[in-house]
Amino acid sequence: MKAISGVFAFLLAVTAVATSATTLPALAQQPLIPVKVGVLKIAGLANAYAAKVEKMFERNGLDVTLVEFRSGAEAVSAQQSGAIDLSLAIPGTIMTANERGFEFLAVFQNEIVKDHGPDSGSVQSLADSDIKSLKDLVGKRVATAQLSGQQTISAQLAMRKAGVDPTKVQFIEVPYPRHPDVLKSHQVDAVVATEPFTTQLIMSGVGRVLSWHYAEATPAGPLGVWWAKKSYIEKNPDVVMRFNRAIKESIDYMSADGPRASAPSNSLGSIRLSSRTCRCCALITSCVPTSGKSSSI
Repeated sequence: MKAISGVFAFLLAVTAVATSATTLPALAQQPLIPVKVGVLKIAGLANAYAAKVEKMFERNGLDVTLVEFRSGAEAVSAQQSGAIDLSLAIPGTIMTANERGFEFLAVFQNEIVKDHGPDSGSVQSLADSDIKSLKDLVGKRVATAQLSGQQTISAQLAMRKAGVDPTKVQFIEVPYPRHPDVLKSHQVDAVVATEPFTTQLIMSGVGRVLSWHYAEATPAGPLGVWWAKKSYIEKNPDVVMRFNRAIKESIDYMSADGPRASAPSNSLGSIRLSSRTCRCCALITSCVPTSGKSSSI
């Protein structure tokens, strides 16, 4: 996580200077700065949708356009080309991108893994199937959002810990929102899911949890992180500061009132969050450190 630590001191200095020189009323009087932000339809990004709907970005002087992608890798590719300015991805995706010559730096920690399950990430089979453990996945088809992504690597590590050779499992790339359908239609035998699909599968009685793969592979490790290109941060430190402030405000807003977090204005398109059941941003349990405070890095 060298990239994270490298930008940490820089952002702290930027935030301190900008905060002392600029007040929220002053921001409201200035023209809004256009920013394109890459998002996915997952519960871990509910705070970004809430910040947009509740005008938290506007109050911080930003005119944010949320651009939806099917995977973090797709968003990162668009970000590298300049199509978007900031995006959220798991660290593994960024590590792969930076190894290929990209220069992405972390600007805000959005989600961390729990010490143990239940967690936002799960490997699930059909509840009425004969697949009752990771060992039963040998020779089976498993849907995952990104074949080379951190979610898949974590699931493979959980399999190894369970005595399963992951090379004997067929992983198929399928976007998160399609996981419930491909599982119920028997197109795959299991899915490597995230919220809100983890909770949807459990509460509907459709899914059976075989593994809390993130918690088993990287307990308390970083998960969802907001990233920007190094060149963008250097040219737009004030924008990064404003964005971080809006995201933190959104996390605090949702954490303060569970029912409010599940209001229609905070739904992810057709995906409705539930403050009673969602293990991720609707209750902000795995999206912030266990102290309940949001974490900026």
